[in-house]
Amino acid sequence: AAELPGAARGLPETTLRNIALEAVRVGDYYAEPERQPEVIKYIHEQFEYLLNDAPWMKKYAAKMAEANGLTEKYTVAEILAKKHEADGYDIFVQPR
Repeated sequence: AAELPGAARGLPETTLRNIALEAVRVGDYYAEPERQPEVIKYIHEQFEYLLNDAPWMKKYAAKMAEANGLTEKYTVAEILAKKHEADGYDIFVQPR
């Protein structure tokens, strides 16, 4: 398992998973299959950036704490690796 950044310590798992989903929303971009490692690396960088962005974390704390279908199904590592996308889920569609 990938080690989480220091800023992740002490945060609830659901919060971390939601922050990972947000990192994918912010950091994902189209690339050919052979270039996907670059995309994944950038998503990881966005995850760490969000964790260290105190104003953002404060503003979205309540939203990040809410469980949803994706936070219940996938781990942080799976989200950051876009496993949900491979399984056919679109994180840009807001659940109702």
